[in-house]
Amino acid sequence: MAAAPGQMVQASPCFGATDAYGFKRTPDEMRIMREMLDEEITGFVKDSEIDGPAARELMAEAPEVKWVVLQRGPVRQANNPSAALVGRIRDAKIRPVQATPAAVIDTTKPLSEVDRFILENKLDQNAAVSLRGEQDDVQKLVMSQGSL
Repeated sequence: MAAAPGQMVQASPCFGATDAYGFKRTPDEMRIMREMLDEEITGFVKDSEIDGPAARELMAEAPEVKWVVLQRGPVRQANNPSAALVGRIRDAKIRPVQATPAAVIDTTKPLSEVDRFILENKLDQNAAVSLRGEQDDVQKLVMSQGSL
């Protein structure tokens, strides 16, 4: 998927049949993504001591909403963790996912070697941010290992 000149490409999570780069996912990839997200949700609910109705509400949400809620971290320190969770679900539905500055690729400029590696290997937002945060010699070492 090519970006139009001047367009910013956001490397945020995409849970559908097509990934953020326009490539079709296999049914197994989609199943694995759902299972991994559900495992994270289960751990989050247990660690945060969420009650049943709030946990069911979170499990019923779209994967993108679940992911945004998880990115905000645990709610166990709140006076009422279940109410805090319901508020986060509401907020996640209102606000679209925001890319971190390190996860955005500016297509108005020539792609750097690191950006090209990120796009060609379809790295997710966390991996892209991690790679960009490393020193140049570490980035070169990772890229010298070849395609992922």
